[in-house]
Amino acid sequence: MNKMILLLTMLTIPFISAAAETPKGLDGVAAVVGDSVILQSDVAAFVQMKLSATGGNADMLMQNMMYAEALDELIDGLVLLVHTAKDTNVVITQSDISQQVDSRINGIMKQNKINEEQLAQALQAEQGISFRDFRDKIGQQVQQELVRQRVQQFYLSGTELSRNEVREFYTNFRDSLPPVGESVKLQKLEIALQPDSILRQQAFASVNAIRQRSVENGEDFLSLAEKYSTDKQVATAGDLGFVSKGTLSMIRLEQIIFTLQPGEVSQPIETRLGFHLIKVLERRDNRVHALHILIPVQPSDVEVASTTATLDSIRLTAPDFETFGKAVADLSTEPVSRAYKGELEWQNVASLDKTIRSTLPDMNIGTFSTVISQDNTLFLYRISQYEKNRAMALEDDWTQIEQFARQMLIQERLAALVKTWRKDIFIQKYQ
Repeated sequence: MNKMILLLTMLTIPFISAAAETPKGLDGVAAVVGDSVILQSDVAAFVQMKLSATGGNADMLMQNMMYAEALDELIDGLVLLVHTAKDTNVVITQSDISQQVDSRINGIMKQNKINEEQLAQALQAEQGISFRDFRDKIGQQVQQELVRQRVQQFYLSGTELSRNEVREFYTNFRDSLPPVGESVKLQKLEIALQPDSILRQQAFASVNAIRQRSVENGEDFLSLAEKYSTDKQVATAGDLGFVSKGTLSMIRLEQIIFTLQPGEVSQPIETRLGFHLIKVLERRDNRVHALHILIPVQPSDVEVASTTATLDSIRLTAPDFETFGKAVADLSTEPVSRAYKGELEWQNVASLDKTIRSTLPDMNIGTFSTVISQDNTLFLYRISQYEKNRAMALEDDWTQIEQFARQMLIQERLAALVKTWRKDIFIQKYQ
């Protein structure tokens, strides 16, 4: 229950009520923006949320300062809503809002393993609000988020930074950037195994025959996938569902999927796994519904054993960065990492692939993984650098720093827009 209540508190936002007319009594009213009211309790709740997020306490003077800042933030949020309500360039439908509200509430129930009735009971008991009021609060939060997104998309979409501007941002704000946390740099030696040539010819003949049965004989593609395909999609009869760009690990397959028309079956496609057939069922927006058949081609057991023995030997004879880097240059079949002596970019330890993490007994520099086999490829990893709580560095975290810089610029320009829009909207503060 504590976990759920914490989650609900994080998702609960200050409730800003809208009224058709100004309330008769001004007690408890912090500000009026157009026809909407911000209550003092709204501002106090917002201040408390900010304090809870930082885990800090504040004396009375600091709380008063935070109160004034929080009130201005809430006013800006309402100015956005009031302006965009009549701005034909920013259109948000009730359907857009309802969809996201349903998704968030379903997420809360799923995470806490409760149904709607139990959620309503918890809200009433712990926060004193009804399920309907809670839904309305989330709806207001979603609406403000969507408004911000659409305003940014329409008015601020061209916000780009030069490399010098990113460097200047980093120089000025490097001490304020969040640390990356526990991080590691790995060296990778990757060897793609060659399939047996006879098996390769047999697999090509098989996949060609399957394609003929589907295209020329009219046999059902799903039935053929269920009978002959040996990939992980067999459990769903070869149905990949709707595929978006950037979601498949096989880039070549993805490229071909998006060139096919509904009802079309691809020619045999060779990848490191074997031979594939793709059939497209339909296109919907930027997604494609595709079916898939895989006839695999495996390397010989002799090649697997021989290459594994080679990598095991390297673990014992190439303990340092340079020696391992030379082995990468001599043996790796992956050209990008090979060019850098196998060294990869910094990665957060918590986000490491589970397969890799499970084979690294500790995070000490010089530690090797065991040999990892995946998709007809063998991998060996070595830890070349490690930091317990790494700070962001311009050369290593450029993309993330650029995002921070761009977001700050967007916020500055958005604030300037809101300042302009304030002039056309009635605003009255009550202190």
